[in-house]
Amino acid sequence: MKVVLIGAGAYARAHANAIRGIAELELVAVVDRDAQRAGQLAAEFESTAFTGVEQACVAVQPDIATVIVPTAAHVDVALQALRGGAHVLLEKPLARSVAECATLAEEADRRGLLVDVVSQRRFQEGGAAVKEALRQGMLGRVGTAHLDTSVWRDDAYFTDAGWRGRSAEGGGNLLNHGWHALDLLIWFLGVPDEAHGFRVTSRVPGVDVEESLAAALRFSGGSLGVLEASLVARGGPRMRLTLTGDRGTAWVEDTQAGLVHIDDRGGTREFRWDSVDADAALRTQYLGLMRAIRGGEQLRVGLDGALQTLQAAELVLAAVADG
Repeated sequence: MKVVLIGAGAYARAHANAIRGIAELELVAVVDRDAQRAGQLAAEFESTAFTGVEQACVAVQPDIATVIVPTAAHVDVALQALRGGAHVLLEKPLARSVAECATLAEEADRRGLLVDVVSQRRFQEGGAAVKEALRQGMLGRVGTAHLDTSVWRDDAYFTDAGWRGRSAEGGGNLLNHGWHALDLLIWFLGVPDEAHGFRVTSRVPGVDVEESLAAALRFSGGSLGVLEASLVARGGPRMRLTLTGDRGTAWVEDTQAGLVHIDDRGGTREFRWDSVDADAALRTQYLGLMRAIRGGEQLRVGLDGALQTLQAAELVLAAVADG
């Protein structure tokens, strides 16, 4: 299958390497408004450079278009790729809001094309194993969830890419750094019904997004959750999601996951899983998209899954803004 990369910025090389690592995929084009940047990445990966999406789709007829542009442009660029006949893989977050995704879903449905959204944690062994354990009821009734996703980011995180510091352009901690961890929580428990919390606006002048937030969540099944997300955590990064239930406890961290299950006789069984790195998980997501295109399986994330995570993010951000 032929792939075109749209956007030659910071994360493009990780995608290019993932594509190069899959025999059935071929990177045929790189698109960027900056012709020099497109040309440099295209030359490195022996593909063709373009400055326009429509031009590239006409010239190379890609099967898949990977969109790696600032969040505010996600929907527009994805629509261009769909109209060019390509299935789309969008970098996270899906978009700035659920509302702006309506045309994206309509266009994909009308053309019979797939839209997927990068979410490597769903493709790491630990996260997938805990999801299966939940499906089997190994935790019993889940009572609580605690998600801590914290890392250190200096001022340059916002100043080098100005859109990250502007909420109107899809910037902010939760939508960017926190997306992968939040997505895992929503994959496990669904979208919360209710959220309350607080935020601290970034210390960087001119930035209007949160650098830290804390929220309490209530889910429809009765589970309660606590979400903490910080960009001012020296000594990080760290991510830990813990679920507790009346039959056991499970947790997912950056490199491993585990579960303790109490069986019907009161016996204890323990499980541990190592998680592959994010690059290997990204390759796995590409393989899953290929199989879905061929009709072999459903997408593990897909547009619907990403919309749920975006809906949850909107709920939390509205709650902490009011708080």
